[in-house]
Amino acid sequence: MIRLAVIGAAGIASNLLGAIELMNAQAAEAPPFHVVGLFVDPAYPVEKPSRFAGRGVDVVGTLADVGSSGADRFIAAVGYPDARRAVVERIAGALPAATLVHPTTDLATGVTVGEGSFLNGGSQVSPLARIGRHVYVAQMCSVGHDTIVGDHTSLMPGTLLSGDVTIGEGVLVGSGAIVLEKLTIGDGAVVAAGAVVVKDVPAGALVRGIPAR
Repeated sequence: MIRLAVIGAAGIASNLLGAIELMNAQAAEAPPFHVVGLFVDPAYPVEKPSRFAGRGVDVVGTLADVGSSGADRFIAAVGYPDARRAVVERIAGALPAATLVHPTTDLATGVTVGEGSFLNGGSQVSPLARIGRHVYVAQMCSVGHDTIVGDHTSLMPGTLLSGDVTIGEGVLVGSGAIVLEKLTIGDGAVVAAGAVVVKDVPAGALVRGIPAR
């Protein structure tokens, strides 16, 4: 059993707990995970603590408490790439990272998933795709064959990446966005929700619309 410290106490943390609850319920023997608690940055107050009521998990400390929490590993349930990278940099020396793939996510032949990443339910990752470290893939995403998703990137619900796409580090791809085949999204770029990307996106750019501009 892995004793897990979850960083964050918002929607992604709730989704992650849902994946853990399902994995533990489906386990033939001992549950694979025990969440020791949620840990937050005190600069960001918990907006809806009720979402964790009755689930056996609560906010038990801040980032400074993770190293002494008794956890074996941590995972950063933080949506925005820059914020997740900052959390990882603060925690990495204290604990190794856990990787979690929801049981309903389909990983094809030759897919690799980096440490610290969380792939949510109902997503499909096609053959030979490479998911980097500390990546968040939300529910119902599609990652095409041979596509590369860089470290600390977030793919929000319903993202569709075609084959041979290259997504840089720290990229945010909004809900329902589509990136056509063989394109590159540069480091730190933002693709707005519902956008259709038909040409390469430079690093740090914000694009939106159909076609994305």
